Amino acid sequence: MEIRTSGRPRGSAPGGVSVPPDKGAYLRRKSSHRLRKKRFAGRTLMAAVGVGMRVAAAAAAVVFLILAFRFVMTSAHFDLRTVRCEGCNHMEPTRLEEVIRKEFPQNVLQIDLNRLKRRLEREKWIRKVQIRRVLPSELIIYIDERAPSVIAELNGKLILTDAEGVLLDLYTSEYKKLDMPVFSGMAGESIADYGRHQAENSDRISLGLQVLRELDAGSSDYTRRISELDLSDAANVRVLLVDDTTEVHLGDRDFRKRFGLFMANLPQYRELEAEYSDISSVDLRYEGKIIYRPRNLAEASMEATGAIRP
Repeated sequence: MEIRTSGRPRGSAPGGVSVPPDKGAYLRRKSSHRLRKKRFAGRTLMAAVGVGMRVAAAAAAVVFLILAFRFVMTSAHFDLRTVRCEGCNHMEPTRLEEVIRKEFPQNVLQIDLNRLKRRLEREKWIRKVQIRRVLPSELIIYIDERAPSVIAELNGKLILTDAEGVLLDLYTSEYKKLDMPVFSGMAGESIADYGRHQAENSDRISLGLQVLRELDAGSSDYTRRISELDLSDAANVRVLLVDDTTEVHLGDRDFRKRFGLFMANLPQYRELEAEYSDISSVDLRYEGKIIYRPRNLAEASMEATGAIRP
């Protein structure tokens, strides 16, 4: 059986003429694909070059910083030439400069300022310091000195302390402007031993200053009449009058009130002192009473609220 169709063979033109296939579209697609590959490769190369340049620049910067750091840390241009101290009244600036040059690096940039601050604050006259570097070769030390506030007696020697009880120096005529009663009863057998009892001594100095503040609030004449405060017993502060050996017992509170009572009855005390030759102590720890104890009559006592006598 013969089957006929009206369609033309694929690739033939009308009239039976064969037409070669059109390869142009296919070839153009191949060419475009190759171009995209070349452009992608170019962009990748450029990106790689950019990354490489940035890495190289960063590496160069790091090398530069390392070299610069080594230079400033070793260059004689940054060696310490000047130490300027401000606020020294009792502390010798040469002493501070000696500590810095002996115990710290020569290069000012190598000096640990926090460590230097801690070291200088161990000096007895220094309470606090602030330090500033001035490049290329200077240090400025701002000093807050401790103020001599108390004359204390320790094993027969007079010493000078600040209000916190820190030992500053031996008391000499240089400090004669410090006019105040002597604090006795400090802990320790010697000046070298004083620091081992620092907390206890600081508490005693603080108590003594509290007593003086309360007495001054009553009358400025009160403290001028006192030559010594015995602080060995915190529960019973004892004072000695100027040119007198009688101990006046104030206890641990109401210092102004108790001493004021004694001063109000001072004429009576003088009469008893003359009568008994020597009064051992005056006890003000009992409310509204004064207890006089003669030294030669250990068992005798006299109570008074005004002029009461046995």
